[in-house]
Amino acid sequence: MKRKLLAAIMLIVLAFGVMAFAACEEKQNDNEDVLTVETVPGGCLRTDLRLAVEIDKQISLDAPIKLKVKFGHVSEATVPIAAKLSVYNGADMMEAKTYAEKAKVPTTILYETSDFVTKKNYIKHKVDENGCEYDLKYPLSLKVEIPKEHVSREQGSLSFLLSTISLDGTFHRIEASVTIRYEIRDGEIYFFSPSN
Repeated sequence: MKRKLLAAIMLIVLAFGVMAFAACEEKQNDNEDVLTVETVPGGCLRTDLRLAVEIDKQISLDAPIKLKVKFGHVSEATVPIAAKLSVYNGADMMEAKTYAEKAKVPTTILYETSDFVTKKNYIKHKVDENGCEYDLKYPLSLKVEIPKEHVSREQGSLSFLLSTISLDGTFHRIEASVTIRYEIRDGEIYFFSPSN
């Protein structure tokens, strides 16, 4: 029963996650061909979860979509906290009107654990004179291949959602998201930050 309830709550988190606006910013990367988009530009927006996505700005339509996701937390917990990192097409999720329709949007789980808020998953960082965090050292990093079903339309977005839920019976949840826009033309997929 608890697993079904947890699954239902995570589905609701996913549905609302696409509607929630998370501050995202394109970060300068040493490699000009790589796009990096992360939550909390400048580190001044207070949030317990952080993630960053790195992807080539241009990929052949015939090539696999490979990217790197870095993430972690900057919080403390006295109860077990489950976490799930997933990706889906943001435009598909926005078009889905009901929970049943949202549940049918193809979603790929990239990471899942029942004990996320631990010391090993804590993002080491520095704090400037304004109290803003910088020089983030993400503890978790995944190199993944995204299924092509997530870029099934000529224009859309890849939405990455990191969501947590407490397992103490309160089911308190926190989430952070990153969105990367894409456009398909001339046999290539072009990726952009959400602000472009």
